[in-house]
Amino acid sequence: VCSSAKIKQRSSTKTILSKKTTRGAKYPMDNIAKGNLSNNAKAFGVRLCSEEIPSSFEQALKSEKWKTAMDDEMKALKKNKTWDQCALPQGKKPVGCR
Repeated sequence: VCSSAKIKQRSSTKTILSKKTTRGAKYPMDNIAKGNLSNNAKAFGVRLCSEEIPSSFEQALKSEKWKTAMDDEMKALKKNKTWDQCALPQGKKPVGCR
């Protein structure tokens, strides 16, 4: 994290950046006791950390597991009538989402 400081030097002003010292998180994750977690919770944490998550749609398409997950999600959205899939009108752009 940097803060800005202005210094005058012969009728010109220069901006320099000085490094601010910052403290870490008040309660870092390393300080959390893990001893009283259930085996299921520990296994979930390990699996969650070891799972490779694609950073793009193209990467997800390379994985059968992710394609299945996307298909399942689309089926659930249709089943729950969350939205209707329709053709994009000519000359219109689709709305993006994250």
